[in-house]
Amino acid sequence: MKRRVVSDLPARQFFALASLLGTAGLDPAAHLGDALKSKPKTIHHPAIRADQAGAFLIRLGYHDCAVETRVGIELAALTVTRTTELRFGDWAEFECLDEPERAMWRIPPERMKMNEEHLVPLLRQAVKLLLTLPSASRRGGKLFPSHGGEGVMSNNTMLYAIYDMDYKGPMTTHGFRSLF
Repeated sequence: MKRRVVSDLPARQFFALASLLGTAGLDPAAHLGDALKSKPKTIHHPAIRADQAGAFLIRLGYHDCAVETRVGIELAALTVTRTTELRFGDWAEFECLDEPERAMWRIPPERMKMNEEHLVPLLRQAVKLLLTLPSASRRGGKLFPSHGGEGVMSNNTMLYAIYDMDYKGPMTTHGFRSLF
């Protein structure tokens, strides 16, 4: 019979063998398997390169889409927020829009992935874009209201506009986060 070198055995097998031979009690490594598993590989959303951003934004300015769609894409680029945070944005979350140097977007914890409040200082360009939205006249309710099931712009609206601009494959709305 061929002898196995004990050091070649994984910890679980080592303790299982020792337990069978009566030389060990409980296996202290029994629950380590899950703790030692590697994290799943992060999958990044497609994004254009930084040197392509200018051409993308110029093309967007000429693209034939609804003002809300264009503003949503531009705000995604300027605020680097997730698409869901942007789509569900509410006017009540914005502060000091009449004082652009102090303008802030306070996203509440319940709308954030990590369940923590997120403060987004707003560039003057972002404030200007916000104020072009049809919903800006009320400054109440959702930024991007819709009669659809969720009550806000569809998660595909901005994405399909990007596709329509011939960026299907190299770019997504969420891709601004990777680009940033």
